[in-house]
Amino acid sequence: MFKMIILSTFTIFFTFDLFAKDFQIMKIYEKDKFKEVKIYKEGSGKNTVFMNDTCKKSKDCLKRRVKQKKARGLAGHPGSKACKAIGNSEYKILKMENGNQIGFCRFSDGSMISAWSLLRD
Repeated sequence: MFKMIILSTFTIFFTFDLFAKDFQIMKIYEKDKFKEVKIYKEGSGKNTVFMNDTCKKSKDCLKRRVKQKKARGLAGHPGSKACKAIGNSEYKILKMENGNQIGFCRFSDGSMISAWSLLRD
């Protein structure tokens, strides 16, 4: 368990380090092939938000929030559940250059935001 914590901390640190520039090219698998997506990072620490260009330009995208419900039994991924709770959206996994993955919520207008950011206060 201790090794897992160290690995998780390293992965998170390494993930954020890749965002030294304003954006990161990630890949999303759609229609039997990978498509490149430019993802931007705003904020820091627990207020960090990852988003695509459409979300960055949209005032509504950044305001979306879901109140987290108390989990029962096998709860599933909180970010995925938050995305589905909003409706008219889908949960997608994007892959970084280093192989790390981040879950995003994609809305009907094409905007995407990191699923965890939907749970922020």
